Amino acid sequence: WREDASNLDPQHLRNRIRCELVPLLDALRPGWDVGLNRAARLAMEWRTSTLDLLAGVKPEELPLSIVKSAPSPRHLISLWGSQFGAVAGQLDALISLAEPDTETGKYCSTSSHRILRERDRLLAMSLAPSDAPLNWPQSLNPHSDKEGEIHTPQGTLKWSVCHVTKRPDIDQNEDTAQLNLCALKGPLTLRPWLSGDRIAPLGMDGQQTVSDILTQRKVPHATRPQMLLLEDAEQHPAWLVGHRIDRRVALPETVSPTGLDILTLHWFPN
Repeated sequence: WREDASNLDPQHLRNRIRCELVPLLDALRPGWDVGLNRAARLAMEWRTSTLDLLAGVKPEELPLSIVKSAPSPRHLISLWGSQFGAVAGQLDALISLAEPDTETGKYCSTSSHRILRERDRLLAMSLAPSDAPLNWPQSLNPHSDKEGEIHTPQGTLKWSVCHVTKRPDIDQNEDTAQLNLCALKGPLTLRPWLSGDRIAPLGMDGQQTVSDILTQRKVPHATRPQMLLLEDAEQHPAWLVGHRIDRRVALPETVSPTGLDILTLHWFPN
């Protein structure tokens, strides 16, 4: 064989380890390499088991039950978080999010994602900027336009107006709302809900905040900012889209002899 002269150059770290550190370890702790190999095999078993656990879940979701069952929860969270830009210095923050008493809605951000605590899981959401700013609010005027539609990043809202002389059957689909057009002051506005927004839910007494309704319906914190609220020109809420109708604009139990104008809205989420 021919010896490469660079193998003895102490400027290279690998050479200092081989020529200086290894002989010192042999002198101080004979058999140290056996223990190192044993630790390496254990670490490989942990990694294989952890990767098997992660293979059984959606990449962007980490159920807390999986964290509990991992041979090393810290290792599992580290491997999972690294997919979404988490670095070693953020590992403690991720582990804190997975603690049993951490409240839902807390999060930490990496260079590319927001890691959010949901009730029973961690959720990774991309921080990629949207292609264009959204133009809110969106307006519709069913008092003059008998039908139409609005397109949003969350989905499409279609509406139509009809005149009836008897109360129709109520559509039980939560993505459909049938409202008393006479109880609404036009034009109507569709917008993202805001903290403090309140609605008087049909079938209930009093009012509730939109936030409480979304909590009761177990809407994930990650998707709550996408929820939309329809209100009239006097800023009275009419429909928390896909969730609750305000009882003040609901269809009456009986229809007068002159009939009733009904606004029917259909929501088609993306």
